[in-house]
Amino acid sequence: MSVASDMWPPFARTQIASNVIVLTTSHPQPKECAFLFVTRVLGGVLDGEEYTHTAANEALAMHCALAEWCRAGLDLDKAS
Repeated sequence: MSVASDMWPPFARTQIASNVIVLTTSHPQPKECAFLFVTRVLGGVLDGEEYTHTAANEALAMHCALAEWCRAGLDLDKAS
């Protein structure tokens, strides 16, 4: 994995381009919330975007949306 700073295994990982990755990781939490899911973009025009969710389905939906946004950003770069 190219992201050495992440201690937790990926819940979802999408390689958009050689320098753009959408990564969602799950982090165990206290009893009130079984997991915290963090979705982030590494590289590209959305580099640094980060969202947190407590439900896996919400995290996966955001992961897919960010992947599409990153692809759209790449398409815009190619068009210019």
